[in-house]
This record gives sequence, structure tokens and C-alpha cells, in this order.
Amino acid sequence: MHCSRSWVEISAHALRHNYTQLLRAARGVHLAPVVKANAYGHGLVPVAQLLDADPTVPFLSVAFLSEALELRAHGIATPIMVMSFCDAPLAEAAGHDIHFFVSNEQQVREIASVGAALGTIFDLHLKIDTGLSRFGTTMGDAVSLAQFIASREYLRLAGVCTHFSYAQAADQTSAREQTHQFGRALADITNAGLACTWQHCANSAAALFSRPPGNLVRVGAALYGMWPSSVVRDRAEQEGLMLKPVMQWKAAIAELRIVPAGRAVGYERTFVTKRPTRLAMVPVGYADGYDVRFSNAMHVLIGAKATPVVGRVAMNVMLVDVTDVPEATVGAQLILWQATDDFLASAARVGITNPRELPTRIDVRIPRIVVP
Repeated sequence: MHCSRSWVEISAHALRHNYTQLLRAARGVHLAPVVKANAYGHGLVPVAQLLDADPTVPFLSVAFLSEALELRAHGIATPIMVMSFCDAPLAEAAGHDIHFFVSNEQQVREIASVGAALGTIFDLHLKIDTGLSRFGTTMGDAVSLAQFIASREYLRLAGVCTHFSYAQAADQTSAREQTHQFGRALADITNAGLACTWQHCANSAAALFSRPPGNLVRVGAALYGMWPSSVVRDRAEQEGLMLKPVMQWKAAIAELRIVPAGRAVGYERTFVTKRPTRLAMVPVGYADGYDVRFSNAMHVLIGAKATPVVGRVAMNVMLVDVTDVPEATVGAQLILWQATDDFLASAARVGITNPRELPTRIDVRIPRIVVP
């Protein structure tokens, strides 16, 4: 058993399975796994190391330059796309095969200036706002900004991209409109005599559902076994595509005690025992990322038995009713979290409807351990 208070196990088999399933869904289009936000809580470096070993992965995608530099510091060689912000000196990215998404002329000028000073070429992906209204240049400015990039000596227009706002919906109206806008922008850029290697707009949901144009798909939630929506899951499963949860967050029982019937348990007296109750203390709380909303609402798994969390989840400890689980002994392992349909449905009932929220909340100090 691992000696930490709790630990996260990352299944190498499940990650490879999901990647293969998504590659099949994309029908031969390249996949760029998204490993931002500590690989959706799964562990930036261990997940990237697993993916780096696969020669079919053309890019890893991160949000920040600091994440890309951390990967390079750990020997990750796969090209990296920085999709959001440069939170470290641009010069540190020089010569490291790190690509940047850009949305405006100021960004382009800054990168061109660093490239000229260092005598190195930076690869840029022009992002176009087709409806998310977040990052991206306007449709009207797309061609002129692409031309501006192509005119700079130390810049290369490596890609054109956009991002969907609601590709996981049953109603695909907005996704179709964004796809149409992206197609128009690509045509305009091509007609202006410009070329780029990569065109990408699809995320996990789009790859599994609508399959829009492009030769690269950025896959995030689905790579980790989390369906973007039940609609996407149902469509994919009709085609025989199955995902496996990559993560299991585990802990060990630290102490056991028996309390009588009628005893309040935990802060604020939110649970009162109805019978003599055997309680297991688990050294995990909301400071570790186990949501306080799970109080009196969720289960953990001990073996195959779903065992209720009782009382209010505290900062560093939670209580589990193990009265009917004789195998629950001090040191016994339990599973706190995994991306199964049952668990995510239970989480949704307490107001957590975005499955990506849960793993990213697990404290980064908790060890991530790769298992076969």
C-alpha cells in the first residue's frame, strides 16, 4: 500500500485505450492530447510521459508556457502547443518546438521581436473567434493577421484554429455555425495565397459527435474517460466506442470507532446515527479537493461495496459508515473518486455537472502514480 494519506492511480492501459478509441472516432485525423491543468488533475508529467512514448502523437496541448517548460525540463520531446498565455519569458521557449496560439497583432509583434533578437523561428497558430467570444481574432481580421504573420522573418504560420462553445449539445446548431465560420476563414486564408500545416477546431465532443473539418483534434476530457455529455456518450456508444476512467483517487482508513444510536456525527450535526454505527476516519478533506458538497451525499468504494460518506466533510478528514463492511479495517484501501457514470451522476445531483471540475480540484501535492 502507498504510504501517503491518499494517492491518485493513473491507469496507463486506460489512457492508451481511450486514445485509441478517440483516434478511431476521428477517423484517421491526428489527435493532440490536452494536458493543461495538471492533465485535468491526473498529473502533468506522468501523463505526458505516457503520451510522449507514442510516436503517433503530434502535439501535447497546454494552457500556459510554464506548463510547456516544465514538460521540457522533464525530458518530454513531443511538440507542444500553448493555447492561452505566456506566463514565462518567451526567450525560454526558443528552440524547444513550442507553438503558440495568437489572437491579435500585439501578440504577434512581441513574439516576432523575441524571434528576431534570438535569431530563432517561432511557430504560430492563428486562433479565430467563431462564436466562443473569448480568445481569437475576428473573422474580418483573420486574413490580414495571417498575412502579417507570414510577412515576419522569424515567424511561421503553422496552423489555424478555433474552439467550440457547445459542441456537446444535442442541438448542434451553434456547432454547425462555428464550423461554417471556420471553413470560411480557412478558405479566405487559402485564397489569399497562404498555407499552414495544421487546421484544428474539434475538441473531444466534436470529435465524437459532429466530426468537423481539419487535420488535428484537441482531445481533453474524453482522453481521461470523462464523457463531455450524455448525448455524446450515447452517440459514441451506438458506434461501439467505449471510454475507461483513467484515474482512481485512493486513501486508507486511518482509524475506526463505534458510536451509539442517536449520536451526531461531524461538524454542524448534519448526520445523526439511527443505530450503533461503525465509523471509519479517512485522512482526506476539502483541503485535498474532496468537495464539501459530498457530505452525506456520496459513497466511497471498499472492495465492491459502495459505502456512504456521513457527516460534514472537514478540512482534513471525512467519515464513512462501515457498519455493514466487516472487511473495513485500519489500513484498508478505499476508492474516493473515479469517473464512472454512477459516480458522476451522484456528483451531478449535488450540483457538480462539469466532470472536469472534480479531478482538477485534487491537490497537486497528492502523489500521482502510474499503474499498468
